[in-house]
Amino acid sequence: MNIDTTNGTLTVCQSVIPSTLTLQEFLAAAMYQPHTKVLENDPFVTYKIESICDDHKYISTLYFQSGLLDSISLYVSDSSPATGWGSWSEAEEQKRLQSLVDLLTQQGIANGQRFAWGIVSASYDQRSGDSSITIRHVRP
Repeated sequence: MNIDTTNGTLTVCQSVIPSTLTLQEFLAAAMYQPHTKVLENDPFVTYKIESICDDHKYISTLYFQSGLLDSISLYVSDSSPATGWGSWSEAEEQKRLQSLVDLLTQQGIANGQRFAWGIVSASYDQRSGDSSITIRHVRP
């Protein structure tokens, strides 16, 4: 996983997701297959892509507004099969959050850092019980 700090392009495994991606480009490109539609409520539509590489499973959720990429939420876990909620703990999820912050730091990105093209942050959501990296794009 890599975030290009000059333009906001996210690379996950073999998928390159530019900040300028349109919904039409997303639906037409083979590199984003297979994908799953999560939500559609015009002008908003959300898709999910799952990828496995480097012993990690990545779930990228792409949020489009009026046909333009608005934001990406990236969930990262090890590639072993999920063990369910029975093995979940907040302490383990806080460790996952720290590993995401460390991943950003390794790329020279401070948690919550703003760029001309948007903002990158790692956070823990108490309601869903998971941690993720969010890339929000700004539009002129």
